[in-house]
Amino acid sequence: MTSISDGTTTVTPLLIDGYESTRNSRNVTHEILGSNVPAFSLRPARLRSGRLTALLEDRAAAVALESLLAGAHLFTFTDTDTTLSMTFGLDGDGDITTALDRTTRLRWTVAWDFVEVTV
Repeated sequence: MTSISDGTTTVTPLLIDGYESTRNSRNVTHEILGSNVPAFSLRPARLRSGRLTALLEDRAAAVALESLLAGAHLFTFTDTDTTLSMTFGLDGDGDITTALDRTTRLRWTVAWDFVEVTV
């Protein structure tokens, strides 16, 4: 089961059709003159960021998810099939994309860019 919630409203897609995440390293590499061995300032990597795509039953469900994601909220995401879960906000430079599923021509997809947060 998959759910996306802002704490008040919850949308339950049929499934997660796409998930991609990246964790940006924040290490700093220092080139040392006259040496082939760099020095490092080690820092923990950032939390996950990436893109999620949800498959929804119909256009009404897709509009409900798009409307939910368009709000100014942090969201919780849980998917028991993939054991993924996180709290996220939408990436400020990202998009929310709603489209008719090309395979079924009946279902809809909503895709969005996320940045994981800790609460």
